Amino acid sequence: MSGINYLIELDKKHLAKHLPNTPQVKRLLSKGLSAHIFKDIETLENVAQF
Repeated sequence: MSGINYLIELDKKHLAKHLPNTPQVKRLLSKGLSAHIFKDIETLENVAQF
């Protein structure tokens, strides 16, 4: 990726809002906001590596 010259790391405190059936996702959806949800933590970590 051009333009980014530092390591981007996955912030563990934000994982719950990307996993199904968590209170964080339910809160986002109840507010009418979008939620980017992965089927499980392994899929999320695979995507975050790219």
